[in-house]
Amino acid sequence: HNPARHNREPSRAMATEGAVTHCQVEEDFIKALEAAGDSRLIIVMFAATWCQPSIAVMESYHQLAAERTDCLFVTADIDENTVISERYKIDSVPTYILLLDKEVKATVVGANLDKVRDSIHDALNPKEDLGI
Repeated sequence: HNPARHNREPSRAMATEGAVTHCQVEEDFIKALEAAGDSRLIIVMFAATWCQPSIAVMESYHQLAAERTDCLFVTADIDENTVISERYKIDSVPTYILLLDKEVKATVVGANLDKVRDSIHDALNPKEDLGI
């Protein structure tokens, strides 16, 4: 029995709220991508604490995450994660990026979770290339 082990503070960096992981720093984002692997769809919601649409849609985003357990849902605050925001060229919030095999499969700008749902479906069910 090691008393020091029980007194350790929980990590502030990456917080998991239900089915959504909040990445506060770039390292958390990288860990989340690695944890998902190449075959799991990752939905990243770029948001901001000062953005009313981001705040308004957050509960519904968490509900979507609870429904789609086959996907990894992540949030990233653009003010906390400037490197990631710049990498994905986030100009407005909320913006959703869907990643599969570390490639962007779709981008949805605005608080439109119906479009996010459609994009998830499309990313996981690619249309056959009929031009062969």
